[in-house]
Amino acid sequence: MITWTFIVCAVLIPALCTNLLTKCPCYKRQLQHYSNKEKNKSCILEDSLVKVLSLKDFYSDCIRNVTNFTLSNTQTQSIESGFFGNFTKLKILTVGNIRLTHNITPAFKGIQNTTLETLKLEKVATNDDILENVYSQLPPNLTELLLLEINHLTTFPLHRIQSLERLNTLFLNNSMSFRHFVFENISNPLPLKTLSVANTSYFWTSVFKFNETNCVLPYLENFNLSHTFVNVSTAMGKDNCLKNLKVLDLQHCIFEDGLYNDSFRLLPKLQRLIISETINIYQLPVLNNSLTHLEMNKIQFNFNATPDNLNIFGNLERLQHLEIRCLNLGQWSDGDFEFLLKPLTNLQYFDASDNNLTVIPKAFLKMHMLQTVILENNLITQWQREIFQSENLTELRLQNNLIEYLDTRFIPSTVEKLNLSHNPFLCTCDLVPFIIWVKERKKLYHDWFDDWRHRYICACPKNKQNKSLSEFNPKPTDCQPFNKIVITAMVLCCLMVVIVFIAQLVAWHRERKGVSSKKPKYRRLDTVS
Repeated sequence: MITWTFIVCAVLIPALCTNLLTKCPCYKRQLQHYSNKEKNKSCILEDSLVKVLSLKDFYSDCIRNVTNFTLSNTQTQSIESGFFGNFTKLKILTVGNIRLTHNITPAFKGIQNTTLETLKLEKVATNDDILENVYSQLPPNLTELLLLEINHLTTFPLHRIQSLERLNTLFLNNSMSFRHFVFENISNPLPLKTLSVANTSYFWTSVFKFNETNCVLPYLENFNLSHTFVNVSTAMGKDNCLKNLKVLDLQHCIFEDGLYNDSFRLLPKLQRLIISETINIYQLPVLNNSLTHLEMNKIQFNFNATPDNLNIFGNLERLQHLEIRCLNLGQWSDGDFEFLLKPLTNLQYFDASDNNLTVIPKAFLKMHMLQTVILENNLITQWQREIFQSENLTELRLQNNLIEYLDTRFIPSTVEKLNLSHNPFLCTCDLVPFIIWVKERKKLYHDWFDDWRHRYICACPKNKQNKSLSEFNPKPTDCQPFNKIVITAMVLCCLMVVIVFIAQLVAWHRERKGVSSKKPKYRRLDTVS
């Protein structure tokens, strides 16, 4: 039906269908009727065939109240000069994935007279020169600037945003040609608090200074550098400008000069650090006690139980969130693993999935603040002790392990989300208490077990193999426990019956023998001829 609709729109009546999927009451060609146009504050033109964006196609009294304007995934080729400047109360402007054949710069004429706070340009055909003209027209009250997937963006002159005294967020993500910032002609520090250059060709080698003593970004708190290149010793050295940095995302970064145990010691306020899937780690860093969130999944490093590695969490008493997936921790002894995690007394979230662990670490016995534990995709075979002592534990994920049997007494009563799917359950009478426990909870929490019928399967015995646990319903008589006293009494009764029978048989045999011995014996006489 949708396909035919588009064929009709594209071939037969394009004039009537240019706004088929728009959600903008201010747009005159909007097929759907809206009342109270003046009160609507949102205008969304997306997935439509609007080719020319002109003010004559909008209700003038309506656009004055629009605060959020989105133009996305359209076939727009040109935008009228000064178009966006007429939305005087505009706060959020999003322009993405449009096929402009004309320069977008004139469309921003007069935009400095609006109340614009957030500008997002994504997959828009622009280059450095066009963006230079856009920067010069931005209103002073702008707080967020997002330039995403603009593949012709190669540099970013920071002096162009020097007049934006409220700008605290700058995103340049996914612009693969972007390589560096330009620090020339900067006279004062910039107010940026969040900066992201993720998935670009950016190479971080500078300390962000516009002269020998003054930092360009002294207030920076959040820096996202995932999938880029980093020179750690220069960027985070003694003269770095990251004294206020709280969040540092280095996921999948290549460290040009390597990572060492003192690499982050000069970031005193760092609270959140992500170094997952990073390359060129020579030593694991000894981290500051300010850290509350750490992700170091699948790092390119041989994480053995050496004295240095055993003490990397020694200062992290405040750590609340820890992810250490894909580090092959199954080679560690339970004692070493307990020593590694011993300082983390305030840990609330723990993820050690994909580590070939064979047992649930006994380190959990001393973690009383845990709320979420994820140990999926390991080789854990049993859960035979009351190891989780936290009264705050609400989520427990142990899917894709080798657990055959589970004693429900060891499941904390505080757990609200439990995932044990894809374990090779041994479907015998020992599993019946767990089945009953599950069915009781499913009535209370419908989202506890995701797709119970297909993900909880019997592995043994052979006659129940590949059968869903939802179909495993043994009869009460099949699982009645044997009473030893009754069995002993029955055996004794049978034994007594046998003894009595044998005694009767012996007595009967003796009696017959006695009778036969008392019978008179007769001698045969010869016949008289």
